[in-house]
Amino acid sequence: MGVTIVGSSFVVLMAVVSGSSAPVVPTAEQVTPAPERVTPASERLTPESEEVASEPPPRRARPLDFELSGIAVTPTLTGPTVGPDVGVAIGRERLHARVGMQVVGGPDQRVSRDGHRVGEIVETGTLHVCAARGLRGFRVRICGGGQLGVTHLRYVGFAQRGRRVVPWGAVTSFGDLAIPLGRRTVQGANRVGLLLQGGAMLPVLGPELVVDGGPEGGRRTRRPRSFGATFGAGIRVSLR
Repeated sequence: MGVTIVGSSFVVLMAVVSGSSAPVVPTAEQVTPAPERVTPASERLTPESEEVASEPPPRRARPLDFELSGIAVTPTLTGPTVGPDVGVAIGRERLHARVGMQVVGGPDQRVSRDGHRVGEIVETGTLHVCAARGLRGFRVRICGGGQLGVTHLRYVGFAQRGRRVVPWGAVTSFGDLAIPLGRRTVQGANRVGLLLQGGAMLPVLGPELVVDGGPEGGRRTRRPRSFGATFGAGIRVSLR
């Protein structure tokens, strides 16, 4: 019986002709494995990336600080005047806004040879934009802004008194140094710090006092200084 067998088909044909129950050997096409899927580089996760992917992104803390200082102001009508300064800093560590309130005053000052005396209390609200930089708990900050409020005047020895309440406004800037006093928090800031402050003030709105010269004639006009300095010291408490 003339049959030509080619390649691996010979084994299969012999099994059919002989009727043997020998196992059938699969062909090369049947044993060829399926090609493996190549994972794109963008889908591959290293152990580091798996750990990062499993953790939520950290939230950037927004500082909320309370500040209380004693301050001295020179460019007022009867300056220097002293008093408390209270503020709250809201924003980020390096750039934030400071909203506060300031009340300064002093003893009555003599304004004429005839014994006329004037005293004042200046009440203002303050708003500043601040840039800060910290290192190992210490913080250096520079702020610029202004204040707006009223001046309460009191007159002693005047036959005719002037206005008791006068608007007040000034452009202000200051810098301060925060020295750590408390334990460090997780974010790296200190709960309590000592504040040392120095700045400048440019009054743009304030009282004008005109004093009659009496028998000698003439009048004297007194206004707040056109430029002056501010100094202060206090504490900073982080409320985060």
